[in-house]
Amino acid sequence: GDGSAAWRSAGGLVNGDVGFRGALGSLQANGSIDFPRTGRLRRLLADGSYDAHVRAAGLDVGAWALALGNDAPIEGQVDAGGTIRGRFPRLALTGKASLVNGRYGKLPIDRLSLVAASTFDRAKITDAELEVGSIVARGSGSFGFEHGAPVDFAIHAGGADIGTVVARLSGNRLPVSGSFEADVRVAGPLRKPRVTGGFDVEHGGFAGVVLPRTLGSFETNGRNVVLRDAEIAFQRGSLELAGSIPFTLAPAGLGPPSAPVTLEIGANGIALDNFAPLFPSGSSVGGMLNGRVALGGTAGNPNLIGQLALDGGALATPLETQPLKNLAAVLQFSGTQIRLVRLAAELGAGSIDASGSASFPDLVHPGADGTFDLTARVRNALLDFPAYGRGQLDGTLQLTHLPQHLARLSGGLTLQDATIPFAALVAPAASSGASSFLLPSTPTTPYGLPNFAFQLDLGVGRNVRVRSSVIDLGAQGNVKVGGTLAAPTLAGGFDSTGGTLTYFNTVFRLQQGTVAFQPDAGLIPVLVAQATTHVINPDPNPERNPTGSADITLGVSGPVTSLSIALTSDPSYDRQQILGLLLSAPAIGATNLFSTQPGLLGPGQAPQPGLPPGVTVPNASGLTVAQEAFGIVNAQFTRNLLAPLETAFGGALGLSSVNLTFDYTGAVGLTARKVLGKEINAVFGQSFGYPYRQTFGIEVRPSPATAFQLTLFQTYGQQDVLFPIVAGSQTRAFAAQPAAGQSGFSFSFQRFFR
Repeated sequence: GDGSAAWRSAGGLVNGDVGFRGALGSLQANGSIDFPRTGRLRRLLADGSYDAHVRAAGLDVGAWALALGNDAPIEGQVDAGGTIRGRFPRLALTGKASLVNGRYGKLPIDRLSLVAASTFDRAKITDAELEVGSIVARGSGSFGFEHGAPVDFAIHAGGADIGTVVARLSGNRLPVSGSFEADVRVAGPLRKPRVTGGFDVEHGGFAGVVLPRTLGSFETNGRNVVLRDAEIAFQRGSLELAGSIPFTLAPAGLGPPSAPVTLEIGANGIALDNFAPLFPSGSSVGGMLNGRVALGGTAGNPNLIGQLALDGGALATPLETQPLKNLAAVLQFSGTQIRLVRLAAELGAGSIDASGSASFPDLVHPGADGTFDLTARVRNALLDFPAYGRGQLDGTLQLTHLPQHLARLSGGLTLQDATIPFAALVAPAASSGASSFLLPSTPTTPYGLPNFAFQLDLGVGRNVRVRSSVIDLGAQGNVKVGGTLAAPTLAGGFDSTGGTLTYFNTVFRLQQGTVAFQPDAGLIPVLVAQATTHVINPDPNPERNPTGSADITLGVSGPVTSLSIALTSDPSYDRQQILGLLLSAPAIGATNLFSTQPGLLGPGQAPQPGLPPGVTVPNASGLTVAQEAFGIVNAQFTRNLLAPLETAFGGALGLSSVNLTFDYTGAVGLTARKVLGKEINAVFGQSFGYPYRQTFGIEVRPSPATAFQLTLFQTYGQQDVLFPIVAGSQTRAFAAQPAAGQSGFSFSFQRFFR
């Protein structure tokens, strides 16, 4: 920029001008100094008479502060004007200044104006105004420069939206709103002033919680902040605060440790529906909170005295739609002891109740040294999580903690009469297309929760089913949960109680299935399952296909993240032929599915050239499009109607499985199974088409590949040479029976090969 200076003197009177103008603003000063005629330089300056004027425009205060050796975190442009008159030390300074687009540290300053006058012993601010967003603060007062000189300054602040100020101060948009007014007065010695004031926030809110009014008065006494008549008014109820709290500024916090604390908090009829916005959208909250708690002791060793009580509590959220009703709880505080006297609630037709106590030698750092024991009991509680299923829960949980140990969650829970979506058990992994169970196997805890240990028994009781659009499976069993939340372990497993699986538009009925967990395998279970289906068999070979139907067995085994699937059939076919049966390949033009298999020449059939007498090779399938359509419709009918009926009927009678089948010919069959022991099953079968046949039997399976079965049968009605057997999972056993005869028994030994 440009700088200039000019002066002239006559005798002891000196007149001059000095100025600077550039990119960092302009500064201009002019005036006169009347020096004594004789004397040393210091004496001349001290006894001189001054009359000067200073003007600044657009001065970059931050750059000039650095140039003068001051690294204060200040920014902005200053316009100012002032005068200096009188003799030293009685110089009088007057002036006014304004700062725009400023900032001091993190505090943004939209506008700051100041009108002041000063001598070398005292300064008086006639008017000061600060504007930050919609907040405007005005003040006036005086202060002295000498040691022990008093200060007396009053400020009034107000604004229509406190949220904008909080956002600008913090750099984050916080959910705070409301208009406010505040008055603050600073009086007393400059080194230890007394600050008093009051505040009033109208039409406020925090995170959606409506706060019609928040008010109070305060004062400081040394490092203590004393609250008087402070009240937070909710739409229903209020929270009162009164007392003295010590603070430190460097670092900011509660303290020092030896400073006394006296704070009383009172909850007066606070309705919990005030806090509904803090819950997921669509939630309903109810209940009333009352009580008083006093915080005493010192900042380094505080204690609590009092009681809080909740009555008529209720909660329903979209995450758990079964409402929690009639919740009542009493919490008592006694020094460093906290006691949950009672907690009771209704959940569906059941209940939840809990009690316990906790002791914290140090309430400032309660985690590591705390001792607590909390017990909760669940009886017939109905839970309904849309994303994870619904069912009835019974059992007891206990949360305990000893100093310098992890907290431990122990006990046992049993789930029954439940339906669980299959998607709730297996979810797509974030990093790949493989499946992984929802519980993480990472060394960190989910959602940043504190780590704790498990010692849980989780049981699955009666009528628990896992369902999806193609799955309806029952399960029972027990799993032990161990380890920690950061590294949980599972041991045990679940056994299937029957069900259906739709695969290739065909309903498979589950015969046996297990899900096993091993502690050294983490949370990935091993699945072993076997399911069968009864399909129409168009194979024209009467020796291999005497009944016109086939049983297909679907075997699934391995970890759930890498399952292997095997297909076998009875009569025995290769994998391609089995898939052809499932897909009804002959009905869609695959006429050579069994064309390489020679068969016996039927009555009335003419011999085919080139073949031995009495032997024929078919050139077309016996399965029609109508039969294929029936197969698809029957699959949907079985899954949607028969499977639920089988489940309900079997559960009512205590049967392991009940299977109903419908064939294209109109024949209807029923088979039932009852577990008598680990390897022994009772088997019953009934066909309802003419002629009728009933069977009773005992099946022994010493291994998955071996089965023995003794069956008694009774037939009513005239039989054909080949009796039309209708059965589901027991076709092997039925086929082993004599085709002719009114009654009798059969014994079969079966060995299965892959």
